[in-house]
Parts: sequence; structure tokens; C-alpha cells
Amino acid sequence: MVAGSPTSSQDSFAPTPELWLADSSIQSGENVAKIHKPIARRNVIEFESPEHTEGTARILSLALSCQGSRLLQDEINISAELHEMNAWTDTVCSIVRDGSLHQLCLDKFGNYFVQSLIANVHPEPFNMIIDGLTRDSASFAQLSVHQFGSHVIQIAITSCRNNKFAALKICDGLSRNLIIIANDFLGSLCLIHAIDSLCTSSKLVVAISKCTKELAVSRHGHAVVIRALAKASSQTLGCIESALVENLEALIDNDFGFRVIQAALQFEQDQSVPARYSRVARFVNAISFKAEQFKFIEYLVLHFPNHASVRNVLLPNIVRFVQERSSLMDTPYN
Repeated sequence: MVAGSPTSSQDSFAPTPELWLADSSIQSGENVAKIHKPIARRNVIEFESPEHTEGTARILSLALSCQGSRLLQDEINISAELHEMNAWTDTVCSIVRDGSLHQLCLDKFGNYFVQSLIANVHPEPFNMIIDGLTRDSASFAQLSVHQFGSHVIQIAITSCRNNKFAALKICDGLSRNLIIIANDFLGSLCLIHAIDSLCTSSKLVVAISKCTKELAVSRHGHAVVIRALAKASSQTLGCIESALVENLEALIDNDFGFRVIQAALQFEQDQSVPARYSRVARFVNAISFKAEQFKFIEYLVLHFPNHASVRNVLLPNIVRFVQERSSLMDTPYN
């Protein structure tokens, strides 16, 4: 658990979390958006271990309060340090089985308790939690865009990097309500984090490629498409680029869509892309010299003057277009 320092003894139990320093420009899977965490308490109060409590109801009651949530987090951390996390397996089973998991994730104190469990439990109860989170697609989408639930999803993504079962569940959950999740700021961060972090994210990128047009013109969705362009395999890239080419005019006319096209071209400029896979060539071949495309034509000429497609195809077509227009203007009217 990420911890800060309390400012005074009076607020030692106040829910004063650290700032959430999410950065959608992060390229490395290791540089993950920091999760909103409560500060550590100055004084640790004695707390009875889970097996001696009155059961799940008692734990839930504690988890939904500020002081109780901190007590539970401390107990989990102590159990983890002593390698005694098996004591929490029955608690996880009960929470998932009775449907309390969703309520905890949406609670301003309970979500910290769930994050602590996710970060520390053994693989079997961890998979139970992931299964509980992803079982209902609508509930999972709600968590992904919620101010507290999204932190739970992000730490779940971080914790399942080496767990293929859990990674597939997360990717499937994100894919089933992709548009809803991507069009929200917190949801888009979950998607970007998954693309960066999960070994199975190619399945998620395939789903993104099927919604490229809708996402590319969205305030938050366009950032997801840009990250997919940067991380996808060549086969999946073909699907995304085909959608960009097919909807070129609509994307050029939209600020967010034009950013996606610029990003796609910038990735080619920064990396060595074989000529047969050139994005510049695909866009040049899609140009029809409509008035809406002039801004994009200017961009290609200014930024890729030495590219073979620009030099051998686009520039001659520009000359031809200008000559045809000039001849039409010189033709006298009858």
C-alpha cells in the first residue's frame, strides 16, 4: 500500500489520500498511475485477527468506516509480512460469494480494503476476486469509471501481470463495454494501463480496432486509440489503420481524430517501419483532394517531404490538381 505522512495527530484517522498522479502519456508498463491510498496511522491500535472476529459481517462493517478500513489494512499488511495470508482466504470467499465485493469497491473506505487484499492475497483468492469483479459486465464497467472503483481495477491490472487467467478476465471485462469505459477519463486510464501492462492486451487492442472511428473522435477515447497504435502488433495495427483510412475525412475534421492521425504518423517517423507497412503511404493513397483534406495534405508535405509516397505520389498529384484547376479557371464561359 502506498502511504504518506499525516500532517497532525488530529487528522491521524482522517481519509487524507495522496494525489492521484495518473499520466496518460506513460509508455512503460512499469510506470503505472499511482493508486489513491490513505495515509498511514501514527498509532497502531490492537485488532483481533480475522479468524477471531464475528465473521464477514464484522469485517464488512469495519471496511466501510475510516478507522476500521485502516485497521483491516494494517492487519493484512502484518499477515503478508508474516506470510500468513491464508487466514484471509475464507474472508475473500465470503465477500465474493455474498456479493459484497462490488459495494466495497464503490465505497470511499472499503475500496482501500479491497486494494490491500488484491495486492497481498495468494493466487487462488486473488483469482476469486478477479472473477467476482468481472462476472457482470455492467458492474465491471461501473467500477472502471467510478472515482473509487477505478482504483481497484487499476491495482488489479497491476497485480495480474503474471497471471494469465486474471489478465484474460480483465481484458474481456474491458472489451465488453469498451465504448462506455473509453469515453470516461478514469475508464480510459484503466484501458491504457491494461494495454501497457497485460500480456494478453492484444485481445483488448483487437476490440479497440473494431471501434476505432467512435473512439478516435472522443475526448478520452482518442488517447486509448493512440496507445493501441503504439503497442499493438503489426496484424492488429492493420485493422486500426484501415479504420483510420476509411474514415479519413471525418477524422481530419475532428480535433481529436486529427490527433490520432498525427500520432499514427509520428510513430512511423520515430521508428523504422518497412515501406510496405508505411502509414504515410496508406494515407497518401486515400487522399482525394477534397477541400476537407487540404489541412492534412499540408501536414504530410511539411512533415514528410522526403518520404517516397509524398515525393513520388502526393507532390505530382498536387501539381496535377493545381494544373487542372487552373485550366478550368482559364476556360471562357459560353
